[in-house]
Amino acid sequence: MASNDNGEEEPVKEQSEGKMAIHMNIAAHQLLSKLLRPKSPEHDWESLADLMRFSYEEILNLRCDLDPVESIIRQWERQSDATVDKLLSFLKEIERFDVIEDLQPFISETPTPSLYEERRKKKVSENYSQSPAVGKLPIELEQLTVSDEIFDGFICYAKEDRSFALEILTRLEAPPYCRKICIDFRDYVPGNCRLDQTAKIIEHRCKHLVAILSPNFTNSSNAGFQVRIALNLSPGESNLQR
Repeated sequence: MASNDNGEEEPVKEQSEGKMAIHMNIAAHQLLSKLLRPKSPEHDWESLADLMRFSYEEILNLRCDLDPVESIIRQWERQSDATVDKLLSFLKEIERFDVIEDLQPFISETPTPSLYEERRKKKVSENYSQSPAVGKLPIELEQLTVSDEIFDGFICYAKEDRSFALEILTRLEAPPYCRKICIDFRDYVPGNCRLDQTAKIIEHRCKHLVAILSPNFTNSSNAGFQVRIALNLSPGESNLQR
């Protein structure tokens, strides 16, 4: 407790946690894309990318991206100092006060890091308890960290459709897409629990999940588990169309 000039005790205000940009929901990301994508010299996504320290060559390459705004935001927000306040400061610098104003409702809904972590652990635990192969949450999953290797997508498929999944993988990694894709039989570390790796990779290392829907998919418990992880751990899960 602190004392005021009259000697009366006043409650000490709790220090507020800085909200992280990566915890904003999908609707907020879609809004950023919608408002920043139109060409506007010194006020569009290219100016934002420059402030985020993307190189000139990277910005040129991103011009060919289907959604360059989403790409730069998703890459930048994985940095440890990518706070909502920092994003707002960038938007102020490029004089996009309209974007700042429209983002306010989404910022209010964004959880603090501690609240997000609490929800994340609860949902991961629920997913593991629902899986027939696992009865409880492994201890090491409580200490998940973001890997340096980031994938553009994770291919989710039933084992019967492996050949088609490989075809999709080949297409996405070849020109003109040149995407970095994760698929279990190639990118998982041998010997480690596959369910552990699935949860970690989908949450921390993949921007998107590519689900190969087929009659086999609906009967695959493994594919179902992967989809539940992606839906439940998404920052904008309430805005996803299921």
